[in-house]
Amino acid sequence: MKPTILVILLTFTLGFASQAQNRVKERDLRGNWQMVIDIDEEEIEQELRDDDIPWLGRVFAKSITSMVFGIIDEIDIEMRFMDDNRVKVEINAFGEREVEYGHWYIRDGALVLEDFDHIEIGDDDDHDIWLMKNGRLVSYEQHGKRLDRQPVYLKRLD
Repeated sequence: MKPTILVILLTFTLGFASQAQNRVKERDLRGNWQMVIDIDEEEIEQELRDDDIPWLGRVFAKSITSMVFGIIDEIDIEMRFMDDNRVKVEINAFGEREVEYGHWYIRDGALVLEDFDHIEIGDDDDHDIWLMKNGRLVSYEQHGKRLDRQPVYLKRLD
């Protein structure tokens, strides 16, 4: 009986500890962050080798994939979280620079980013959230209680 109780307590303790590591705090956001789109090109190419995909479809998909990765390489996005719950987003793409501002807040330990045209703080609809994992802010798409990891994260620059 005692080992069962110990296992249950250990499970809950580890569960809470791992959740706590993912929680975002305001102090975690200080500094400049760079957005990284983390799509595994080899994984996509491997999926394109599937025998169920017609030859012409594979050729078309490979050329589009190469073009998309070329575009991703030309885009640099940096963010700075400010004290007034604004986020400055600087986008450098194809030699052009654009600066935009959005809104951020922390809800239930998760970072939520919104643009100023769409501020609905406290909205419970499905949305993207960011959680801290290994010093990075990792994007998740939230559907109720379910979280789907997105291939995008923010890494600290300074």
